[in-house]
Amino acid sequence: MFATSAACIAAGVARLVYTSTYNVVFGGVPISNGSELLPYYPAEKHVDKYSASKTVAEQLVLSANGAYLPEGSSGSYPQRQLATCAIRSAAIYGEGEERHFPRIVRSMNRGVLLTASTAAVPRARARSRC
Repeated sequence: MFATSAACIAAGVARLVYTSTYNVVFGGVPISNGSELLPYYPAEKHVDKYSASKTVAEQLVLSANGAYLPEGSSGSYPQRQLATCAIRSAAIYGEGEERHFPRIVRSMNRGVLLTASTAAVPRARARSRC
């Protein structure tokens, strides 16, 4: 991601949105009332390379926030600077995804659907439409 951030700066790209994962702050212990202020789970403690690499990459992208862009570029944060952000999605499903989505559909078809809620967040009711 360092090369991507550097390429954005060199090319005068004003905004960089990184698709991250909640795994960058998740180390196996349930998170309650989490926010973007949670500390990163140490990359060297992740049990998989995906989560470790996402942790390092997100930090690199966010550290490039505010970098000055070359003269004549279209940056506007606040003046010719790169604006970066990371979206920590729990899951992204799309064409060809064969690991999680089929498992969720099988569980729904068996009448099993795990949900989590707190008093502050009403529990949603789901029904199988498959």
